Amino acid sequence: MFPGSMKAGMACGLLGGLVAFFALAFLFGVSDNGMDAVKEMAVYLLSAVAFFALAGGFSKTSQWNQNALLLYAFIVIGVMFGVLAGDLAPLWFCTIEIVLGILCIICAVVGGTGSYLAKLEKEA
Repeated sequence: MFPGSMKAGMACGLLGGLVAFFALAFLFGVSDNGMDAVKEMAVYLLSAVAFFALAGGFSKTSQWNQNALLLYAFIVIGVMFGVLAGDLAPLWFCTIEIVLGILCIICAVVGGTGSYLAKLEKEA
């Protein structure tokens, strides 16, 4: 049976990706300098892809073990802290994404996530 912690982690990952796509659509403004626009788009798309990949780690057919899932979640949070430190995105965007990343870490640690991923690893 698919654990609730996996469902919650997948929901947090999908929500993080959707927030990034919405930020791209609503916050993107073409400036005079083309490279500023590319930088802004790259940050939002990077975070969207990172969170969608994190959601895939919580899927029913995940090919990651619990340690890989935790490592990737920490990497995503680290990237978002880097975006925040470099002032590449608004504070509210970085805060939402960091909180969702922390929730993904909590979902990866609690519940039946570890046993479910271990069972998938044995079946493969």
